[in-house]
Amino acid sequence: MLLEHYWKELKEYDNKAEYDCFPFIYSRGKYQSYNSAPENFIMVIEFIRRKRPRYVLECGTFEARGTEYIARTMRLYCPRPCTLITIDVEGCIDHMGIDTVTFMKDDDYADSIEIRKARLSLLKRDPFVNVIYREGLTQHLIPKILREFPIEFIYEDASHLPHVLREDWKHINETARKNCVVCFDDINGNEFVKWFKENAKEWDMYYTGRERGQLWVERRST
Repeated sequence: MLLEHYWKELKEYDNKAEYDCFPFIYSRGKYQSYNSAPENFIMVIEFIRRKRPRYVLECGTFEARGTEYIARTMRLYCPRPCTLITIDVEGCIDHMGIDTVTFMKDDDYADSIEIRKARLSLLKRDPFVNVIYREGLTQHLIPKILREFPIEFIYEDASHLPHVLREDWKHINETARKNCVVCFDDINGNEFVKWFKENAKEWDMYYTGRERGQLWVERRST
């Protein structure tokens, strides 16, 4: 199993206050230390650094900040060439947290779209990481992408609504490779966690309540 010896390490990092093992990443025009990464990305970055997947799918681009962290980490540590596919919708809706859905003003969301476009434009110049942006609903794009690319790691940070997560999971469960690892982000208090425990018996899971919560899952080997 890909994560068989990683669960203990994840728990150790989950309890750490400082993260000094990661040398640097390049973000916003300058080099930043590992500690400058958003807390919910630290375990994702560390996972990519250790397991070095060549094909990664990010669900929920938003302003592409997470896209940048993932792409820079892949550039440093993953075999080349490698591919990062990131997907999102263009509409003026942003799912903030777990229980609330905030409709943003068009002009507010327009700024986020411009930031997304600018970051993606820069990232696409990288000759070592093929960054692909696709627009649409996750439940429509996930099965297509999983059939097109041998995705090894999925970072799910899209709507966070339980019924959408269940639909996304249905496609992942049916289509993903046997060794694919999935991280559901911003999952604290989400009823999807309970549903997953009850309905995904063939998958191993590790839940961390750090920051806004992450659910890491891997298909159990038979």
